[in-house]
Amino acid sequence: MKMCYHTIFFLFFIFAVNTNSTAFYSIPFDSLESVLYSEIPIEQKIKTRNNLAEYYFKYNVNKSIGHLKENLNYSRIEEFPKQKARSLYLMGRAYLLIANFEKSTSFLNQAKEYFSRNIKLKELGDCFKDLGTIQLHQNNYKEAEFLYQEGIKAYHRANYNAGFAHCNLNLGNVYIEQFQYTEGIQYYYNALKIYEELKLHRYIGMVNNNIGNIYKENQSYKRAYQYYNKASQSYQIDKDSLQIINVNINIGSTFLDEGDFEKAVQILNLTLEDAKKSGFIHPIPVIYNNIAACHISLGNFELAKKNNRLGREAALLNKNKVELMHANLLAAEMNFQKKEYIKSVQLAESAYNEAIENKNLDVLFDVTKLLYVNYKSMNQFETSLGFLELNKLYRDSLFNESRMKIPLSKDFEYQLEKQKQEQIIKQEKSKLTWEGELAFQQLILRVFIFCFLILGFVAFVMFKNFKAKKAAESELEKKNSILEKYIESNIQLEQFAHIASHDLKSPLRTVGSFSSLLKRRAKEKLNENELEYLDMITSAAKLMWNLVDDLMAYSQVNSFRLNLTNSDVNKLVEEVLTNLDFSIKEKNAVINVAHLPTEIMVDETKLRQVFQSLITNGLKFMPTNKSPEIDINGILENGFWKFSIQDNGIGIPTEYQERVFKPYKQLQPRDKFGGTGMGLAICKKIVEKHGGDISFKSEMRKGTTFYFTILSTLETELNENELAEATV
Repeated sequence: MKMCYHTIFFLFFIFAVNTNSTAFYSIPFDSLESVLYSEIPIEQKIKTRNNLAEYYFKYNVNKSIGHLKENLNYSRIEEFPKQKARSLYLMGRAYLLIANFEKSTSFLNQAKEYFSRNIKLKELGDCFKDLGTIQLHQNNYKEAEFLYQEGIKAYHRANYNAGFAHCNLNLGNVYIEQFQYTEGIQYYYNALKIYEELKLHRYIGMVNNNIGNIYKENQSYKRAYQYYNKASQSYQIDKDSLQIINVNINIGSTFLDEGDFEKAVQILNLTLEDAKKSGFIHPIPVIYNNIAACHISLGNFELAKKNNRLGREAALLNKNKVELMHANLLAAEMNFQKKEYIKSVQLAESAYNEAIENKNLDVLFDVTKLLYVNYKSMNQFETSLGFLELNKLYRDSLFNESRMKIPLSKDFEYQLEKQKQEQIIKQEKSKLTWEGELAFQQLILRVFIFCFLILGFVAFVMFKNFKAKKAAESELEKKNSILEKYIESNIQLEQFAHIASHDLKSPLRTVGSFSSLLKRRAKEKLNENELEYLDMITSAAKLMWNLVDDLMAYSQVNSFRLNLTNSDVNKLVEEVLTNLDFSIKEKNAVINVAHLPTEIMVDETKLRQVFQSLITNGLKFMPTNKSPEIDINGILENGFWKFSIQDNGIGIPTEYQERVFKPYKQLQPRDKFGGTGMGLAICKKIVEKHGGDISFKSEMRKGTTFYFTILSTLETELNENELAEATV
């Protein structure tokens, strides 16, 4: 019977993520030490101790804690609040590195309070990140996710990309720990992309270390070694001793899992000495347990007993319940091998009770198997069979869990490769963009000619073939659809609108005028069907004219500059309702307007257009037996004014809801409600120009509510690029 104990160290590498500036690392640390003994202002000495403490995070955490205690115990530290806050934060990080989570949480919360009060966004993000790491280590996944998201917000506001990447990396761990590999790999990839851009070798190593852990867990040892070696190379470049210890533990435990015990012992013994020198005590019980497991498998019981005792003592010192269970189980296994069954049973039952309390399936599976063979060897067959049944139960539970992990890990590998390929494709598309620009003028000419071919073809069909009205309408709709696709995919609307306004309207005017003239002069000579065909030509020309007008309006929205003024939205809406007074009275409509903002920086003309379009839709799209009732409201929410226009109309069918804001998407019959389908597309462009977005909720026969947002802090000097960034 062979038992192998290992720890994935899935969370451990994140303890040493250092988000503070590393510029001072270029200064030799012995020079910093000498500064403490020179005659300099006390604030400079406090700052120097902080720098030294942060420097020693990589080499000796105990030295870091010593410098920080000297700062925080200084009687006049309150006179230097900024340096005190930094000392508190660094002390929290130091205790995090040695897994003293209670003290770490206390110091980090004290620092967070100062940074929050004084709007130190980058430092505030650091506190949220490290507090999230504590929650992650304690398996409080929801709380960890919340804290990392808060960290992302703070880093984003501070424009600190490295911190943004750290939180993405840790969020990946949150999901991976819950076997949600697809979500986790996305956060990993987000972090890795930023690290590679910033050339942060240490953190590139952390991502590779994590990927190696996943392959190790799924027994793909060759791939695991590849990623561990990549991580080790990155850590060596950065001279990060703590992370080198971490990855070496992972390599040693991988050799243990694979059955190469001598090589595992060699690596783990060297790693143990490095951990003791650095003050990195948290992994020490794991190292001892892994070494003991190797010696048990090799039959070296004296060495196994020694390392097992040291592992138990280290686990008690660190209050590490999991490794204490492993130590007891190893001792039980060793006594079984020596045929000391009573001692083996006592230790195994102790581990069994602790595993039940902590719901640890791995330990429960191993310990019930050990108890089964112990009682069998003692000829207590009834008790032995009872533990055999329990072992089968825990084996099934582990099998189901492993069966869930394996396809997810494969999905992880697939997603990683897929995302890399998507990135390559995206880069290639960017390179090819300029080729499309060279052909732009030729595309405009083709579309222009195609428009006239469409009109000529429609006229030819109506005059020469005299097909049925429905067939003619179907053909026209088909050709208009083709035209729409060409317009959307091959031209820029600003230049097309210029051509349309001068060249396209002229033949439309000619077609409409001459068809009307022909009808008047030949009215007596033509039969009823022929007159109807002339009406169809006139209607088609008029519709095309309106489509061109709306397209021009849509393209102008894309190019105009905002004329921002400090406006009262209440007066603006009142003007809109005055303009619509006839329609409101005609339909016997009720308009309810809540109190709207009295001071907001907007382009009045464009915002008035948005309100008028949405209110008009609420009046127009109504059942014939129902009076319109429209509610207009506005609330301040997360730095935006959020406006809503709610009606009780016919609603929008579910299958059409994705097309609402696209140009020319008229969802209702034109002959019943009119319009060209450009109104909501124009509204969307105007709202986005103001740094906001537009959406809606709808229920058939109960009505629709449109929502749009406007930034509450728009300034007149903002250009379009700044507005685009404000909406990211």
